[in-house]
Amino acid sequence: MEEWNLSGINAGIIFGAFQAGYLIAIIPAGVFVDRYSPRWIIAIGATTTGVAGLDFAIMATGFCHRPQ
Repeated sequence: MEEWNLSGINAGIIFGAFQAGYLIAIIPAGVFVDRYSPRWIIAIGATTTGVAGLDFAIMATGFCHRPQ
């Protein structure tokens, strides 16, 4: 929050977006677990979440980037 000068609302929006993405992803994951090995689904989900988290940490420069 300090590095990006975020308000509590902005930090909450970022965290809420992550949680919303999880909720959206869990529905198809449940369907795939019924059809395929749960170990593979968990591994793919964890890898995807990890890559997305690292991408966010590397690429993000603030709450809302506005090109000048």
